[in-house]
Amino acid sequence: MSYNLIIVVLIVAMLMIPIVGSLVFFSYRQGIKDAKAMKEDKPLKPVVEKKAKKVEQDKEIKRMNTILENINNYNGSAVGQRDVSK
Repeated sequence: MSYNLIIVVLIVAMLMIPIVGSLVFFSYRQGIKDAKAMKEDKPLKPVVEKKAKKVEQDKEIKRMNTILENINNYNGSAVGQRDVSK
């Protein structure tokens, strides 16, 4: 084995040990919180909250799609055009 490979392996191991250790600690703490909540018949809280911005983005995408459909359907008159709401 070359010494460069050994050095790379040691550096990766030194970086991964704290990361894995902190994930184990976080999981243990989350398990304790969930066990307490289950004993008290409380609903469990999600670990990661979902963002609500995706709904607003979907509305904007639908609006843009309606505009693009109106462009494709345009024949010189208002026939086939749909209202674009904000």
